[in-house]
Amino acid sequence: REVGTDLEVHLDTGIMSGADIVAAIALGADFTLVGRAYLYGLMAGGREGVDRMIEILGEQITRTMRLLGVTSLAELTPAHVTQLERLAPRALSLPAATAPRPPAKATTRPSVTPKTPPKAAPPKAGPRKSPIAG
Repeated sequence: REVGTDLEVHLDTGIMSGADIVAAIALGADFTLVGRAYLYGLMAGGREGVDRMIEILGEQITRTMRLLGVTSLAELTPAHVTQLERLAPRALSLPAATAPRPPAKATTRPSVTPKTPPKAAPPKAGPRKSPIAG
Protein backbone atom coordinates (compact mmCIF):
# COMPACT_ATOMS: atom_id res chain seq x y z
CA ARG A 1 0.00 0.00 0.00
CA GLU A 2 2.99 2.27 0.59
CA VAL A 3 3.99 2.21 -3.09
CA GLY A 4 0.51 3.20 -4.27
CA THR A 5 -0.47 2.11 -7.75
CA ASP A 6 2.94 2.75 -9.30
CA LEU A 7 4.27 -0.75 -8.61
CA GLU A 8 2.94 -4.27 -8.37
CA VAL A 9 3.83 -6.10 -5.18
CA HIS A 10 4.55 -9.83 -5.48
CA LEU A 11 5.09 -12.02 -2.43
CA ASP A 12 7.21 -15.11 -2.97
CA THR A 13 8.15 -16.52 0.42
CA GLY A 14 6.36 -18.33 3.21
CA ILE A 15 2.94 -18.84 1.65
CA MET A 16 1.64 -22.12 3.08
CA SER A 17 -2.12 -21.59 3.28
CA GLY A 18 -5.05 -19.57 2.03
CA ALA A 19 -4.86 -17.51 5.22
CA ASP A 20 -1.30 -16.51 4.25
CA ILE A 21 -2.57 -15.39 0.85
CA VAL A 22 -5.34 -13.32 2.46
CA ALA A 23 -2.82 -11.72 4.86
CA ALA A 24 -0.45 -10.88 2.01
CA ILE A 25 -3.23 -9.22 0.02
CA ALA A 26 -4.44 -7.37 3.11
CA LEU A 27 -0.91 -6.00 3.53
CA GLY A 28 -0.82 -4.78 -0.06
CA ALA A 29 0.44 -7.63 -2.24
CA ASP A 30 -1.11 -7.79 -5.69
CA PHE A 31 -0.56 -11.53 -5.81
CA THR A 32 1.44 -14.30 -4.20
CA LEU A 33 3.41 -17.25 -5.46
CA VAL A 34 2.74 -20.65 -3.91
CA GLY A 35 5.71 -22.76 -4.98
CA ARG A 36 6.00 -24.94 -1.89
CA ALA A 37 2.28 -25.74 -1.70
CA TYR A 38 2.32 -26.49 -5.43
CA LEU A 39 5.25 -28.87 -4.97
CA TYR A 40 3.55 -30.66 -2.07
CA GLY A 41 0.52 -31.26 -4.27
CA LEU A 42 2.69 -32.39 -7.17
CA MET A 43 4.68 -34.84 -5.05
CA ALA A 44 1.57 -36.23 -3.38
CA GLY A 45 -0.59 -36.76 -6.42
CA GLY A 46 0.86 -35.47 -9.66
CA ARG A 47 -1.43 -33.19 -11.67
CA GLU A 48 -4.45 -34.24 -9.60
CA GLY A 49 -2.51 -33.33 -6.46
CA VAL A 50 -1.81 -29.84 -7.82
CA ASP A 51 -5.48 -29.42 -8.75
CA ARG A 52 -6.50 -30.49 -5.25
CA MET A 53 -3.96 -28.11 -3.69
CA ILE A 54 -5.50 -25.23 -5.65
CA GLU A 55 -8.97 -26.26 -4.43
CA ILE A 56 -7.74 -26.40 -0.82
CA LEU A 57 -6.13 -22.94 -1.06
CA GLY A 58 -9.36 -21.56 -2.54
CA GLU A 59 -11.41 -23.09 0.28
CA GLN A 60 -9.00 -21.65 2.86
CA ILE A 61 -9.17 -18.18 1.28
CA THR A 62 -12.97 -18.27 1.33
CA ARG A 63 -13.07 -19.50 4.94
CA THR A 64 -10.57 -16.87 6.11
CA MET A 65 -12.49 -14.07 4.41
CA ARG A 66 -15.74 -15.24 6.02
CA LEU A 67 -14.09 -15.33 9.43
CA LEU A 68 -12.84 -11.77 8.86
CA GLY A 69 -16.31 -10.64 7.77
CA VAL A 70 -15.31 -9.50 4.28
CA THR A 71 -16.84 -10.50 0.97
CA SER A 72 -14.14 -9.29 -1.42
CA LEU A 73 -10.37 -8.99 -1.47
CA ALA A 74 -10.75 -5.23 -1.99
CA GLU A 75 -12.21 -4.94 1.53
CA LEU A 76 -9.05 -6.30 3.17
CA THR A 77 -6.81 -3.87 5.05
CA PRO A 78 -3.69 -4.28 7.20
CA ALA A 79 -5.98 -4.10 10.25
CA HIS A 80 -7.23 -7.58 9.32
CA VAL A 81 -3.76 -9.05 9.94
CA THR A 82 -2.99 -9.81 13.57
CA GLN A 83 -0.02 -12.18 13.35
CA LEU A 84 2.73 -10.49 11.39
CA GLU A 85 5.61 -12.33 13.04
CA ARG A 86 5.17 -15.30 10.74
CA LEU A 87 4.97 -13.19 7.58
CA ALA A 88 7.70 -10.64 8.27
CA PRO A 89 11.40 -11.41 7.93
CA ARG A 90 13.01 -11.82 11.34
CA ALA A 91 15.43 -8.92 10.80
CA LEU A 92 12.56 -6.56 9.97
CA SER A 93 11.14 -4.65 12.89
CA LEU A 94 7.43 -3.86 12.70
CA PRO A 95 6.68 -2.16 16.03
CA ALA A 96 3.68 -0.22 14.73
CA ALA A 97 2.05 -3.28 13.23
CA THR A 98 2.53 -5.78 16.01
CA ALA A 99 1.05 -5.72 19.45
CA PRO A 100 3.45 -6.47 22.30
CA ARG A 101 3.08 -9.91 23.73
CA PRO A 102 2.96 -10.47 27.46
CA PRO A 103 6.06 -12.20 28.84
CA ALA A 104 5.85 -15.96 28.83
CA LYS A 105 4.99 -17.48 32.17
CA ALA A 106 7.28 -20.12 33.55
CA THR A 107 5.45 -23.37 33.67
CA THR A 108 6.25 -26.34 35.79
CA ARG A 109 4.82 -29.71 35.20
CA PRO A 110 3.61 -31.26 38.44
CA SER A 111 4.84 -34.73 39.05
CA VAL A 112 2.13 -37.31 39.20
CA THR A 113 2.48 -39.94 41.87
CA PRO A 114 -0.23 -42.40 42.85
CA LYS A 115 -1.71 -41.83 46.29
CA THR A 116 -1.97 -45.54 47.00
CA PRO A 117 0.40 -48.22 45.83
CA PRO A 118 -0.92 -50.31 42.97
CA LYS A 119 -2.79 -53.43 43.96
CA ALA A 120 -1.02 -56.71 43.53
CA ALA A 121 -2.36 -59.02 40.89
CA PRO A 122 -4.66 -61.71 42.26
CA PRO A 123 -2.92 -65.05 42.77
CA LYS A 124 -3.14 -67.39 39.85
CA ALA A 125 -5.51 -70.26 40.33
CA GLY A 126 -4.05 -73.73 40.33
CA PRO A 127 -5.12 -76.41 37.89
CA ARG A 128 -8.81 -77.15 37.99
CA LYS A 129 -9.91 -80.38 39.47
CA SER A 130 -12.24 -82.43 37.42
CA PRO A 131 -15.78 -82.52 38.80
CA ILE A 132 -15.83 -86.17 37.90
CA ALA A 133 -13.97 -88.11 40.52
CA GLY A 134 -12.56 -91.25 39.40
